[in-house]
Amino acid sequence: MRELFIGMYTAVIIVVVSCNSSFLDVKPNMQTVVPETLEDYGMLLYDYNMFATSSITTLSMIGSDEYVISDVLYNGLSLSVTDAFQKYAYTWEKDIYSGDEASTDWSKAYARILQANVVLDGLPKIQMDNGNQASYKSIKGTALFHRAYNYYMLAQQYCAVYSEDSKHGLGLPLRKIADPTLLIGRSTLDETYRFIEKDLMEALYLVDPKRTNLSPLQASQMAVNALLVRLYMQMGDYVRAEKHAKACLVIPHQLLDYSTFSANQSYSFNANGIGNDEIIYMNSSASFRILGTTVMDVSPSFLSLYEKGDLRKDLYYTKSGTRTIFKGSYVGNSFYFTGLALDEVYLNYAECLCRNGVLDKAVDYLNTLRQKRFSSQYYVPLGALSKEQCMDLIFTERKRSLFFRGTRWQDLRRLSKENEYKETLKRSISGKEFLLEPGSKRYVWPIPPKAISVGGYQQNDR
Repeated sequence: MRELFIGMYTAVIIVVVSCNSSFLDVKPNMQTVVPETLEDYGMLLYDYNMFATSSITTLSMIGSDEYVISDVLYNGLSLSVTDAFQKYAYTWEKDIYSGDEASTDWSKAYARILQANVVLDGLPKIQMDNGNQASYKSIKGTALFHRAYNYYMLAQQYCAVYSEDSKHGLGLPLRKIADPTLLIGRSTLDETYRFIEKDLMEALYLVDPKRTNLSPLQASQMAVNALLVRLYMQMGDYVRAEKHAKACLVIPHQLLDYSTFSANQSYSFNANGIGNDEIIYMNSSASFRILGTTVMDVSPSFLSLYEKGDLRKDLYYTKSGTRTIFKGSYVGNSFYFTGLALDEVYLNYAECLCRNGVLDKAVDYLNTLRQKRFSSQYYVPLGALSKEQCMDLIFTERKRSLFFRGTRWQDLRRLSKENEYKETLKRSISGKEFLLEPGSKRYVWPIPPKAISVGGYQQNDR
């Protein structure tokens, strides 16, 4: 019965977001599946298929420089609706859609936001008392977190990089209630980021330090702080980012010891992330064709970064014919882990410390992480580093540790504002070179045509 309830309600949510004008008729359809109890609302938030799969990273991962595709395989990609946007996104074309996309990062995120809003709108109808207070607060905090997480991920794809110059530009349509018939325009970029911040700060005081149930979708203070770190790093506020990274890591936790895992398996880590102590919040991306193991080839520039004795290389990658493919997802299957994990927080904290002049502590956190990633016979602790050396090593460690997490695109965006760290990406197809330069408008993906026509939104300028 519980699974039936979730399935019926989620189906309605998906239909509402996917359809055009027909979504105006949603209210009669929802009458038979309206949640009524606190347990009902919790079930909506812990729906694994809704919130943990098909993460909002498709375009981010396609556009990153972590992989390459041979001319033969690229030219073999079709121009069907499902393949065309992947093919065009790979070379950062101005227009990537071939028509009305059936399912996109945009529609998936807004389906999740709508479901979170259903919970937030419905909770005030339930009386909070001593018996249900803990559950009530956790559910509300998780709903706020889900909404903030999806808005954050949308902003990394469909909004400009945050800066003083761009913050008054176009942000996202901010849906704050569960009425899908409400037509709203795009907010400013600053309003988008402040709304995400507000949701997270409210959630921080509602949820427990760590997850208290078995669902990897339950929000915790660790998860909220980890997302706040990402948010502030995108905003260039490394002081507040450091504060929240520290708050995350003072909560008892445990890094994985990579020496306890075998590289002689199809997938190196436990299926569905079960027992993975580093996972703070579960999210995974479907393996789209262009990112699938029959097409992609790990970029040689990334493979060359691993030192002798670095266990990540064998745990993350394997050969498939002449190509090297990725097998090191924390989901432990063909899906790519794109959620929040401790190793990312360690690297974020080290970067913030380094930027803020606390070099010795930054090196300590790098050493703590690296010790768990190297064979004991090859591990050598880092000594004193200059700020420049420390920053360079942190960026290298990010490439080594966070491969195919969906974070590389976020790094490229925020670092494009800094002359010493910005990069130009290059692709070559059949002798033709494609460039993605720092500050390019192509770092902002176009909103899907269906969303533009239904919502009347202003399209991004690419």
